[in-house]
Amino acid sequence: MPTPDDSPTLFGCVILTSLGRCLVQCSVGGRAEAELQTSALCQLVATLQDVGGKPPFGYIELQGVGVVLQEGHRVIIAVLCHPTRGQASARLAAMQALNVFGKLFHAEVDALADAHEREANAAINSYTFHSATQSRDAGERLETLPAFAEFQRGCLQPLLLRPPSARLWLAPLLEPAGALSAWLVNPSPLRSEQPILLGPPPPPPRPSSSSSLPLAAFAGPQLAAVWDAALEQARALLQARAMATDKQNKKPRLAALAFPAAAAAAAAAAAAGTQRGPAGGAADVVCLHVALRPARVAPGGACLLLFYQAPPPPPRREGGAASPSPSPSPSSAAAAAAAAGADDGGGVLLTEASIPHDVRAALHGCARVVSAAFPTSVTDMGAAAAAAAAATGAAGAGVSPEREDDVDEDARSPPATPRARGRTAAGADGGACAVSTPRRREVEPLTPAPPTPVQLLIESPRAGE
Repeated sequence: MPTPDDSPTLFGCVILTSLGRCLVQCSVGGRAEAELQTSALCQLVATLQDVGGKPPFGYIELQGVGVVLQEGHRVIIAVLCHPTRGQASARLAAMQALNVFGKLFHAEVDALADAHEREANAAINSYTFHSATQSRDAGERLETLPAFAEFQRGCLQPLLLRPPSARLWLAPLLEPAGALSAWLVNPSPLRSEQPILLGPPPPPPRPSSSSSLPLAAFAGPQLAAVWDAALEQARALLQARAMATDKQNKKPRLAALAFPAAAAAAAAAAAAGTQRGPAGGAADVVCLHVALRPARVAPGGACLLLFYQAPPPPPRREGGAASPSPSPSPSSAAAAAAAAGADDGGGVLLTEASIPHDVRAALHGCARVVSAAFPTSVTDMGAAAAAAAAATGAAGAGVSPEREDDVDEDARSPPATPRARGRTAAGADGGACAVSTPRRREVEPLTPAPPTPVQLLIESPRAGE
C-alpha cells in the first residue's frame, strides 16, 4: 500500500466501552470508513481485549489498516492509522484522548457502562433460540452519542488532523548546534509496550559551512552501551521526582551524560586525517553527550533525550575534581576523557551547568508542550480544547504546566552542583565539569517488547473479486 510520505497517517478513532458499545466515532479519512465497519470493529476489539486480559496497550491490523488500542477509565480507545508510518502518532493520540476523555466524562462513562452491563446480563438470561437466529447487521453505522459530540469536534478531530507528533514535539530539539537526534521514551514500559514513544524526525537543513556531525551514528538505540546508560539515567530522574517529598525536588531536573569513548574514536579519525573541518583542517575532537529532561505523559512517565556532540569533559583529578588543562590537544583531551569515564562503563555524569544553554532551552520548551498535552485535571471542554491545542502545536512553547510542582525551573540558572549524594563537582567557577559517579550496576540489555500481545492480519473475502 504505497502512499506519499506527506499523506495522512491517522484515519479515524473509535471510543467504546469494555463491552463494545460505541461512544464516539470520528473519521478523518475515507479509507478507514470504507473498509472497516464500526459496529464489527467495536465487537472485535472488545472481544480481543477481554480474551487478552485487558492489556493497557495493543495493536492489531485489519485489511491493511493498523488499529492502536489504549484501555483505561472503563473505555477503549482505538485509533486507525497507517500500519507502518502512523503507529507512533496513533499511540500518542490514543494516550492523549484517553487522558482527557477519561477525566472529563468519567461519570457519564460509568453510568453508560453500568447500564450496558445490565442490558447484557438481561440479554443472557433471556437468551432463546429465536434471539440466536436473528440476524445482526454487522455493517450498521454507529454515530457519536450526543453527550460526546462536542468532545469529538473540539478535541478528538484536531488530534487526528495534526501533523506527525515527532515533527511537532521533537523537531525543535534538533535546532541547537551539534544536536544529533531526539527521542521521547518511557524508560519503564509495561510488558506489552515499547520504551520508545517517539523517534527522531528528519534533521533540519543546516548551512553547508557548518561542521559535520561525526557522532550521529552512535546517537540512539543502535549502540546498546550508550542507549542503556541513557535509559538508566532517565529511570533515575523519574524515580527521584516520584519519591520527592517537597515541591523543590519535584521540579523537573536536567541531567547529562558524556561518552568519552566516542571522543577517542573521533580523535583517532582526526589524527588519521579522515575527518575534516569546514576550513579543510583537522576537525576539533568532539564527544557524544545526551541531555535528559522529564516530561509528563499519561499513563506512565516519559523523558526527553537529546543527543548532541560537544567538546569532551575535562579529566578528573584524584578525589573527583577536574584538573585544569588550558588548551589540550585533541588527542590528549580525548584520551584523558576516556580514562575519566573508564570507571563507570564509559559514561560520565555531568553537572546541569555543563549543558549548553541552547540545549537546555530547547529541552525546557519542548517538555512544556508535551506536558501541556497531558493535563493533570480536566473539568470542562475548555481544558480539553487547550490540551488538544498544545498537542497540535497551536499553543506554542509558552504553554505553562498547570500545577505548581510541575513548574519548570529557570533554564538560565541551573544548579551549579549536583543534588545527588556522593558526587563532587569540579571547578570553583561553576563552569562545565564532569563529576564522579559510583560504578553503575550492569544493566541487562533491553530487548524490544512485542508491540502487542495479539497480532491479527485479516483479509477481506472480497479482495479476490
